[in-house]
Amino acid sequence: MQPVIDADTHIAESEAMWQMIDENMYPRRPVLLSLPDDTLYGGWNATWLIDGNIFPKPVGKGGFRLVTPSASKIQSNRRDIQIACRELTDVEARLADMDRGGIAAQVVYPTLFLIYLTDDAELDVALCRAYNRFMAQACAKSHDRIHWVTIPPLRCIEESVKELKWAKQNGAVGVFFRGMEGDLTLDTRTSSRCMKRPWSSIYRSAFTPAPEHRPSQRCSIWNATDSGLTLASRRCTPFAISC
Repeated sequence: MQPVIDADTHIAESEAMWQMIDENMYPRRPVLLSLPDDTLYGGWNATWLIDGNIFPKPVGKGGFRLVTPSASKIQSNRRDIQIACRELTDVEARLADMDRGGIAAQVVYPTLFLIYLTDDAELDVALCRAYNRFMAQACAKSHDRIHWVTIPPLRCIEESVKELKWAKQNGAVGVFFRGMEGDLTLDTRTSSRCMKRPWSSIYRSAFTPAPEHRPSQRCSIWNATDSGLTLASRRCTPFAISC
């Protein structure tokens, strides 16, 4: 049987990831909030507090749901995959799950970072650095079976360039872009600096909070050249991101 390559899988960002945030930004790390069961959020009763806002926002206008944090009742009650596998805090357990599913290799994408998180450039840099370092460390333990894409902190171009160089040296196979960065689109100079580098640029439909409802978007087709993978386009709905 030909090996299966899972070219679009995700991580559920965890508190372990935020332990890797820069020391001077540690007081501003994402904080896990737990909510009572008897609110309108129901089983989606855990969320991240980041820069004064909650992510995800499970109900209400402009709401969206994510598989992170894993502490919500909806996610913690799942039996299809262990939390440590989803969060990549137990790499060997994730590899064992891959073996059971006949998966030879995975390319892992973010979940929380599908959402535009902050206008604060300093915080954006710290969050992206924590994610990139966690992923590099975890994937390095996978015997070259789990691969990651880097998230550049696009609120700061110079720091983005530094992260791209670091990521390339530490095993990243692609670069992750949201379709929109707040009020910026991909026709800005931000993406052009990255396109000159010899790796894949990966565009994903993502949700940027705004008062108006945005229509569904089609994700771009891309080639994961560094890892020898070809990924197909799919339709994504910004208000119902499913991972």
